[in-house]
Amino acid sequence: MMKKIALFALLLASLSLHAQKQQWKPFHEFRNLIDQTYETAAKGQLQPAKDSAIVLTAKAKELQASAIPPGYDARTLKSLLKKLVKDTEALQSGVRKSKDDTDIKTLITQVNATFQQIQAKCNDQLW
Repeated sequence: MMKKIALFALLLASLSLHAQKQQWKPFHEFRNLIDQTYETAAKGQLQPAKDSAIVLTAKAKELQASAIPPGYDARTLKSLLKKLVKDTEALQSGVRKSKDDTDIKTLITQVNATFQQIQAKCNDQLW
């Protein structure tokens, strides 16, 4: 009987942790935005990246300010989130300074690469 209770408690704790990870709303919002923006940029259509630069920066800052769900390497993620904000600010600056399309593509690619690192650190547990 005690084994069943312990197993049930472990299952509940696991489900609770999974639910918390599923609810990292700022992560999902940024992911949806970068997925749409980067996909078009990779095809050479850079106007959506230019139009979204300010929103990407705002969403990166929201993500950075949000609570990292339990179970993740918070120190590493905080460092990567800081880099993500820096990368989105560089994109926004590049757009504001009317950098050429090659530069904008490089900047949006860097934003995407940094976010991919964040996703990798989350071990695919957020989907």
